[in-house]
Amino acid sequence: MLNINVDFSKEIGRIKPVNGVVGGPKNAALLYNSSDLFREMNIPLCRMHDLEFPYGSGEFCDIHCIFKNFDADENDPANYDFDMTDAYIAVCRDVGAKILYRLGESIDHGHIKKYSHPPKDFAKWARICEHIIMHYNEGFANGYNWGIEYWEIWNEPDLDITRQKGNEACWSGTVEQFYDFFEIAARHLKGRFPHLKIGGPAVCGREEWGKAFIHEMGKRNAPLDFFSWHKYTNAELIIDEWNYVEDWNNQPPSFKKQVAMRGAAFCAAAIITFQHTAIDAATYFMADIMQPWCGLYEVEDWSVDGLSPIAPKCRIVPRKSFYSFGAFGKLVSLGKECESVSGNKNVYVCAAKNGNTRGVMLASFDSSLENEETVLTLNGLSDGMHVKVYVTDGERNEECESEYTVSGETLDIKLQISEEQLRYVEISDC
Repeated sequence: MLNINVDFSKEIGRIKPVNGVVGGPKNAALLYNSSDLFREMNIPLCRMHDLEFPYGSGEFCDIHCIFKNFDADENDPANYDFDMTDAYIAVCRDVGAKILYRLGESIDHGHIKKYSHPPKDFAKWARICEHIIMHYNEGFANGYNWGIEYWEIWNEPDLDITRQKGNEACWSGTVEQFYDFFEIAARHLKGRFPHLKIGGPAVCGREEWGKAFIHEMGKRNAPLDFFSWHKYTNAELIIDEWNYVEDWNNQPPSFKKQVAMRGAAFCAAAIITFQHTAIDAATYFMADIMQPWCGLYEVEDWSVDGLSPIAPKCRIVPRKSFYSFGAFGKLVSLGKECESVSGNKNVYVCAAKNGNTRGVMLASFDSSLENEETVLTLNGLSDGMHVKVYVTDGERNEECESEYTVSGETLDIKLQISEEQLRYVEISDC
């Protein structure tokens, strides 16, 4: 018998924005629009990185897309092209998401590497980034006052340390060059915008590289408001790329599982784990409907005029992971985390409340579980509250499994928990 306990009388903190995503709700050169689904998931944060690949990837966010001639005058508004990136970010803001803007370049998968090299003038690169921030926060070049807070310098500079020279996809320079580059950029941008959060560099998982970077920036007293991915200091910790992957050298089998219940259960378990660790924010890779990495939704019912599908006529429908993000999105809207304890390390639980509205998210991700008899005990309730239990698994999508009316302050709910499942318990006044 598995026991899970929730006590709504004990508030333990806040629900954090760990159900963010990489990318936004419009994809394929802004044709496919999943804004309604974004709102349902209550996505709190969109990271601007690897946007629109392969459709329109030369137009969005990257430095070379916005400032196309590095030798031009960085102070002249005419030398910047913000149009497509403006439109992309505006859609993210329209669904209520905040922006984490990656300053740099998307991963360079091309046979000829064009954008993974160190900038030829680090100080000028920093000034270009200064003007990008000015555009979005201070109105430069017919810009905006959007108050974008998080600005991330570069992406995965540690990815290529074992690659053959000339095949580097993110940083072809030396580690020492990257230290110099990051220090110059961070010092300039933090000096210009002391109220914003300047960080990075989106380390891709090589722990020793990350430790050495943190140590070197500390020696240089370089600004670092947040560190992505690992936390080694008191900077904020942001994990801004994650998903279900079994084998990096053979990715297609993982793609199939990412869009199925296996990926959804993993996502639900991961998000709850992020909530209960030192992570401050997280963004799932990714929200671009054209990417094999997207487990959130897919295009259904193609409408065809001639030979080309017309995107506005297509219907976008949820995949399984949509329900994982949506369940946590409900907790985000409630705001106050309450005490919850699971009797099995592979059954994950998180609870929240706002007044008399409460919610519990349960996720199982364990191959040994098969109809495990479980008692979910809810404490801190009151007479007359209405409880609904919704389940998502291989056959069901957010289906109402059971309903209860509370008598007293405690309710015991009997469940049968299996390997890959998601449940959301909704509690409200009648």
